[in-house]
Amino acid sequence: MRICLLFVSQFVSTGTAALVAETARAAESVKAELGKESAWTGEAVPLVLTLYSVGPFSGTAAFDLPEIPQTVFTRSGRPIVGSEAIGDETYLTQRHEFKVYTQRTGRIVIPPFRVRYASKKTFTSEPEPRQEMTGELAFESKRPPGTESMGLVISATDLTVKQSWNPKSGAKITAGDVIIRTITRKAEGTTGMMLP
Repeated sequence: MRICLLFVSQFVSTGTAALVAETARAAESVKAELGKESAWTGEAVPLVLTLYSVGPFSGTAAFDLPEIPQTVFTRSGRPIVGSEAIGDETYLTQRHEFKVYTQRTGRIVIPPFRVRYASKKTFTSEPEPRQEMTGELAFESKRPPGTESMGLVISATDLTVKQSWNPKSGAKITAGDVIIRTITRKAEGTTGMMLP
């Protein structure tokens, strides 16, 4: 199998992405947004899910992420708790970050999916389970020019490959000795499951 490696620059968001899908921001709602409108095949596309509540969150949120052919979702970091003023109200927020990797090209559609969590109306009330649906999200995936006939495309900000031999080259060996070759691959800006 032939592999194409593509090095991309670090993505820094300077504002809210244009691709925003959200339910009406009521007392309990979910906002889903993508960090990029287009990406190279195999490049990480940030997916940010923000949960809203009038009171504190309880337990762990669950996400029924869709299954999309040749596409992988990975969790990125831990939830970040904060607050946000919307109109005259202030809501507690919980921000969850994922990365989306795809080997498909063209318009990649992430269909609406369910988000499940529990929250309280007040700090002393009992937790109430919530289920919200995200809106549909989409981005463009472009294959790097000249890679159409190749296999997997890995997009990374840095990639190193090292190998070592045991025993080292030039060492005396005899019949029956074990020779071990270790190959180590490290990549930044991608996930290990993208490395074949």
